Amino acid sequence: MRPISLVVFGCATVLVFPSAALAKTHFLDTYDRGKDAYSGPLKTERLVKQVPYKAKVRGTFSLFSAEALRAPFCGTSEPKPIYRSKRQINGPVVGDAEFLFADLSKNCAKRKNPQTATTFEIRVRSTYKNLAPIGGVGEVPNANHVYTYALLGKGRFARFRLFDRFTKDNYGRLRIKISRATPADCANGGFANWKYVDEATCVVATIGANTP
Repeated sequence: MRPISLVVFGCATVLVFPSAALAKTHFLDTYDRGKDAYSGPLKTERLVKQVPYKAKVRGTFSLFSAEALRAPFCGTSEPKPIYRSKRQINGPVVGDAEFLFADLSKNCAKRKNPQTATTFEIRVRSTYKNLAPIGGVGEVPNANHVYTYALLGKGRFARFRLFDRFTKDNYGRLRIKISRATPADCANGGFANWKYVDEATCVVATIGANTP
């Protein structure tokens, strides 16, 4: 690990921390011609072992074809995806990484609630997990459809997928930006997002993360 630089100005000594690595951008297309019950998986990049990362996810999608959404539905859809699926007919969208905020009326009648959770899963080790975003899940979708997840590197590639029993009629993509955590992310109790025992331990991990 490269040592932290000490810069002296007059009688003052200033710690200069290496800058954070730039976020890498990936897209998970909810349209999938696969034979399983998931969109994806999307294989992204190898996360350095014991290094804290953040995955910032933004986007909206539909779990139904644009034609199917002409039928009566419940909840409040949005007119189009934030990130369109290519070579697909795109139309209204009903979900994001945490919420299904609109649905076909026949489905809502079964559960008596137009709003429910979606199953966006992340794998950094051997199994996929439906992680809660940093700050927890609210009662309604975030207005900007952005959610950030805390990931601790295990020396393996990070993978992402979205559960849906039939993925061939979906459209809309989720943009995923992966970046290394910074010391600021550890402040105000933020260290607990990566299950560190205290802020100092978290800061040391991020300093190591941001050096070659």
